Amino acid sequence: MTDTESDITDDRNTKNHDGRRAKRNFRPKRGRKSTPTKEVCQKIASNKTSQASKNVNPPPSGKKGIKNLASSYRTPNSENTSTLLSIQQREIDEMEHSFGSKRIKLFKKGKNVKSFGLVIPNILEQKSITFIVHIPHNYPQSPIKIGAKPLSMADVDKPLLSNTQQRCLLRIVNNFNIKARELNSKSEPLAMQLNYLMNEWPSLGAFNFKQNDELHKSFLSQFFE
Repeated sequence: MTDTESDITDDRNTKNHDGRRAKRNFRPKRGRKSTPTKEVCQKIASNKTSQASKNVNPPPSGKKGIKNLASSYRTPNSENTSTLLSIQQREIDEMEHSFGSKRIKLFKKGKNVKSFGLVIPNILEQKSITFIVHIPHNYPQSPIKIGAKPLSMADVDKPLLSNTQQRCLLRIVNNFNIKARELNSKSEPLAMQLNYLMNEWPSLGAFNFKQNDELHKSFLSQFFE
């Protein structure tokens, strides 16, 4: 090949190479998105985390923080107090309507608690026993408690409870006070809680009430959960 032919070939190659390159340079963009680098992703995630931490209040730490949180919840402001009193009075009205004046009566209305007498008939071989129902001023935020009314001079016609019956009565009171906390946490109204006492006092007086109650709840959970 002569020098002239070699120069022509080089010019053609250069022209073809430049032409392909020019064609690539004028090729329209297809709009493909660039993939962010790992460092960019980490920076974005860090910014989102820091922004979220500014918008969310951190939970209380330690026992002191949890205690303060519970204290703030247990101390209602004026609006919460009016709401509690409204719920309380409505449930008291329903309770009195459900049981009637012969079964439940107001004994004492104090500053911190209202006390009612609930008469349960045919219990522990007695014609009736009166239980004192204590409703705290901040119910339903705090649960109710019961106690057994002691016999007075007006009850001389009633036979005295034996030691076994007295221990059973004590178990009824203690077990119901524990059960009342559970029922109250499930938003059961006063009438339902006291109806449980009237119907389930034999179970409440049993030695193994707690075990039986747990088995009963476990059995029911198979159908309602």
